[in-house]
Amino acid sequence: MTLNQLYYFIEVSNQSSITKAAKRLNISQPSLTVAIKNLETELGISLFHRIRNHIELTNHGHHFYEKLIPLLKNLDDLNREMISLGSNNNILKIGIPPMMGTLLFPEIYRNFSQSHPQIQLEILESGSLKIMDYLLDDTLDLSFILEETTDNKNIATSPITSLSFHYYVNKIHPLASKKSVKVQDIKKEALILFNRDFVISKIVKEHFSSINVNPNIIMETTQINTIRRFIKENLASSILIEKTLADDADIVGIPIENINPITICIARKTDHFLTDSADKMLKFIKANYGKDV
Repeated sequence: MTLNQLYYFIEVSNQSSITKAAKRLNISQPSLTVAIKNLETELGISLFHRIRNHIELTNHGHHFYEKLIPLLKNLDDLNREMISLGSNNNILKIGIPPMMGTLLFPEIYRNFSQSHPQIQLEILESGSLKIMDYLLDDTLDLSFILEETTDNKNIATSPITSLSFHYYVNKIHPLASKKSVKVQDIKKEALILFNRDFVISKIVKEHFSSINVNPNIIMETTQINTIRRFIKENLASSILIEKTLADDADIVGIPIENINPITICIARKTDHFLTDSADKMLKFIKANYGKDV
C-alpha cells in the first residue's frame, strides 16, 4: 500500500468517478484503475461498487475513507511543518477581502516587507466568506476577515480595528451634503453591492430585512472598481466600509447611523501548523496594529 494509492483512493471517492479523478490527478484512467484494483487486492476487500457511469463506496470503503482522511491530513500537516522548519521556505499565504486592499493592508504589507524582507507574501483576494473556506481547507496560512464571519470554532481571531458603514454617492448626488443618513433614507436609491461571498453585503441585507425594507439593488459584483465606476458615473450608490473609496474626489462617503460597526481581524485555523513566517506576521500585527491580539 503506497501513499499514491491512498491519495488516489481519496480522490476517486470524492469524485465518484475514475474518469474525473484521473483528470484531476493528471494520470491516465487505466493507470488509476490498476492502482485502485491493486489496493483492493492488497486489502482483501472491495472499496467501491461499480454502477454504470459512476462508482460508490462500499461499507468497507466508507470505513477506510473515514479513517484515512485524518491520517493523510496529519501527514500533509507534518510535511508542511518540516518544510517550514527548513531554510528554503519563507512563503506566507494570506487572504484579504477587497476592501482590505484599499484600507489597512497596503500599510501592513509595506511595513512587514521592510522589516521581514526574507518572507515572500502571496496574497489571495476574495470575499470574507470565501476566504474562510480557503482558511479551513489549508489553502491559506492567515487571513484578514471580518469578526462577524468567525463563528467557527476551528478559527482563532485577533481584532485589529473597528470600522463603520458609510453610504457612498457621487458628489453631485442629492444626499451628498448630508452629515449622516439612516437606512430608511436610502431605501429607494439604486444600490450596487458586493455579492453573496462578501459578509458586508450579508450584514447590509439583514439590516434592511430587519426594518422590513426591500432595497433597490440593481447589481451585485465582486469588483470594487465596478462599484467605483457606477458611483462616479452617478448610476448607483453603495454601502461599504468607511474609507473604502476615500481616495476619490468624485465620491462622497456619508456615515450611516443605524448599522453597527464591523471589526477587522487577523485569523488562522487552530489546527493548522503555525509556520515561522506566520508567527512573525502575528507578532508584527500584535506589536503594531492589534487591539487585544
